[in-house]
Amino acid sequence: MSRSAVSALLQVAVRRRLILKERALELAQLWSTCGTDVEALRARMQAGSEVEAVLLGELLPAAGMPAAGGYHHLARLGEGRTASTWLGLSPATDGGEADWVVIKHFHHKLLPPGTAVERFCADVQPLLNADARYLVPYRAVFAAADGSACLVQRYIVGSDLAQRAEVKGATPEARALVLLRQAGKGLRLVQHLGGCHGMLHPSNVLIDADRRALLTDYGLAWSPSMKAVRPGWDAGGLLLHAWAAPETLDEHPTVGIAADVYALACLGYWLLSGKTPFQGPAEQQALEHRGGPRPDVRSLVPTVSGITAKTLLKAMQADPAKRYPGPRELVAAIERNLILLTDAAARGDSGVQGALPTGKRAELKLQE
Repeated sequence: MSRSAVSALLQVAVRRRLILKERALELAQLWSTCGTDVEALRARMQAGSEVEAVLLGELLPAAGMPAAGGYHHLARLGEGRTASTWLGLSPATDGGEADWVVIKHFHHKLLPPGTAVERFCADVQPLLNADARYLVPYRAVFAAADGSACLVQRYIVGSDLAQRAEVKGATPEARALVLLRQAGKGLRLVQHLGGCHGMLHPSNVLIDADRRALLTDYGLAWSPSMKAVRPGWDAGGLLLHAWAAPETLDEHPTVGIAADVYALACLGYWLLSGKTPFQGPAEQQALEHRGGPRPDVRSLVPTVSGITAKTLLKAMQADPAKRYPGPRELVAAIERNLILLTDAAARGDSGVQGALPTGKRAELKLQE
């Protein structure tokens, strides 16, 4: 994959579904002479007659936007509640090439320049370079020239669960369990690093080219140095009510690995049914998370197996003490369910939804 401004821009445009891949290939040929020079690409786009130029030009960084810590911004991936996100290039290493990275500039409202940014950088430092199988590795964290907290992570070619759902809708049971198992292993690795995720939802579970789930944005909401959720980073502040454990919606919210287990179960319910566990306005969802009857996914998808439905119900208990103790135990339950689904397929039990074809059991173990 060429490391150029054109390639970055078109990757972002396709990922955001602004253009089709076929058209991206045509534009790559037309704009191929610009290298990594964003201003040269901007001038070429303005001089040409391509109808996409105005729309795609809005994805380019502002003229004169400085590099952050030597990282070079090429195209805007998105604007979220916590940060502006860019596809860019790392500084070239001795004898090597620059590599794709994602550069996140966190909003001043959530992390005011100064003490809050310094604390954030110190808290995230222990998470750097955790090249684990189910986590997107963080490469650097620092204060940018404008004082904002900046986090650099490896770029993953693929999509996230939210983007996948827009195209494919609800997920067959066996595939959903594989994704949940992988995300659960990611939570286990975060726990091993001494942290928790804190804001798990579909857009921060990425699917890579090998169809493997990886967690991103982990370990950011909770501040170990303050022993508290960062101001404004609670589930209510970030509008994550659909995936929020009851304790994260309290007046004095707490996050932890038990809340991550709950959020992962909410993701499982959504993967299988295409709907969040509780519907309605945010306030109504918060009330239901705290005290409503636990939702059984079989009410929406009757063909989901009883073992999977019960696993989600246990993980989604309002009382943290009644959930699985942690991601290790939840992953073990999901693995059991996968094996039982596979065995059902081997017996020819067509009544089990999403059961894997015969012989897939060994394949699952090999690919993990």
